[in-house]
Amino acid sequence: MMRTKKKEKAVKKKPLFLFPVLLLISFLIAPMSHAASVGNPEVLGGLGKVAVGVEYDDSSRDLEFKNGRQTASWPGGSASESFPAPGNNITNMKLDTQSEFLVATVGLHEKVDVFAGIGVNRAKLDYTLNYTGGHENSEISDNSNTAWKMGVRIHLAEVAGVRLGGMIAYSAFDMNGAYKIDGSDLGSLLPPNGSYSTETKIHEWQGAVTASTHVWRLSPYAGVTYAKVKVENRTDIRIPSMMEDLPVSLHVEANAEQKNTTGVVVGTGVEIMSHLNANIEGRFINEDAVTASLSYTF
Repeated sequence: MMRTKKKEKAVKKKPLFLFPVLLLISFLIAPMSHAASVGNPEVLGGLGKVAVGVEYDDSSRDLEFKNGRQTASWPGGSASESFPAPGNNITNMKLDTQSEFLVATVGLHEKVDVFAGIGVNRAKLDYTLNYTGGHENSEISDNSNTAWKMGVRIHLAEVAGVRLGGMIAYSAFDMNGAYKIDGSDLGSLLPPNGSYSTETKIHEWQGAVTASTHVWRLSPYAGVTYAKVKVENRTDIRIPSMMEDLPVSLHVEANAEQKNTTGVVVGTGVEIMSHLNANIEGRFINEDAVTASLSYTF
């Protein structure tokens, strides 16, 4: 906020830079995404078979800012430039998510299942905005968002007791969160009566190929994963003013993607009793994640 005071005079000549916070907004653009699990590659094994279950997922992944545009408007005019401003950059982007899902799976064929889930996702994004002479450590967080996902699981082949399976899935949710700069909410850094709002749309596509086998009541599996996360953010800042040479609003649009797309997965299913199964897995390289689930097959 000290930087805001230092630049107050220069701003009247260049409305777009009224508040350094226009640069700090960089990360209201940031992505919030649910990390989808791969799950046990075992299929239900028949048309009409049904399983329902619960799933908990905890994930951390690196993100990369791609591009953006910011437009400041005031009575009688507007100005636009790239976001972040030339000479500034965004680094150290890290996204942490936790989610709980209710998932239903239906067999379409002895080798094909479809699944869908709905749940609650909590997310936090940490990042650093670097500018000439310094940097800001910021955080965007949201504690309760509805998320959903759907996908297909396929049994590809079996060789010497080793089953090969494939999975493709899509998940998405919108996020409205709180934005903090060095621990202070953005709203408290704006002039009196100033306010902000931000909406982030997240889309994730994921695929995996795994190999699994049976060992007593266990069904361990391992494989490779591919994940692509796209984030589209729209953020608006409103600053009421009676002076015509001062901007009254800032609109920011930006896009980000997952930094690493290819990773590995290892996990195992556990047959607790007839019809009741548990599963735990870890995913690495493109994310650091663990998923635990419990399901009942009818």
